Amino acid sequence: MNKKALLSIVLLLIVFVTKSQTNIQTHYEFGSNKNIRNYSLLTIENLSIDKYGSTYFFVDMNTTNISNFKSENTHFEFSRDFSIGNNYFTHLEYNGGHGHIDDSISSAFLLGFTYLYENTVKKFSLSLTPMYKCNFELQNNKHAFQVTIVWNWIISQKLSFNGFVDLWQYSDFVILLTEPIIWYNINDKLSIGSEVEISHNYIPFTVGMVICPTIALKYTL
Repeated sequence: MNKKALLSIVLLLIVFVTKSQTNIQTHYEFGSNKNIRNYSLLTIENLSIDKYGSTYFFVDMNTTNISNFKSENTHFEFSRDFSIGNNYFTHLEYNGGHGHIDDSISSAFLLGFTYLYENTVKKFSLSLTPMYKCNFELQNNKHAFQVTIVWNWIISQKLSFNGFVDLWQYSDFVILLTEPIIWYNINDKLSIGSEVEISHNYIPFTVGMVICPTIALKYTL
């Protein structure tokens, strides 16, 4: 059994064990370059919180053929935060994937610290995580950095706004990626929303900033 198959089994086991904190999303992205970015995206996302911290992972599977879904690009992230008190956490993370759509995503190990700000009255949270990043697939410049900001705002029972900002080094490039998304809850399980992917030096064969909006559907297990 190869490593990717084993990892898929482990992630699926986590989904079934903690299914109450798992959601499945499907997006259709309207890209500025039809040959690269117009595709559908399937995401499985899980967040588990315990007394020692939290575990988070997601798997993204992309395709440019909607009628016959076959993953052309798969990207996953798995992270664990260990509480060290006063809203500070030690952060461990592994990123990986395969495919030809997003070559800037390689296998990498990350280590850092997280600070979490929470406002329970306004139902808003914001985390900041500076990290050391080791890009395994690079022969040179494999030692790099990444900074991640994540926010979540429950505006009302029906409306929420969340997303992230990633800034990282890959070889000689500095890459920026942010994906703010707004969700409208149709009921306790089903939500409809829209995400806007804003990136700089992220999409292969492009230089500079690219904006790609999506229309999305989410089902919470």
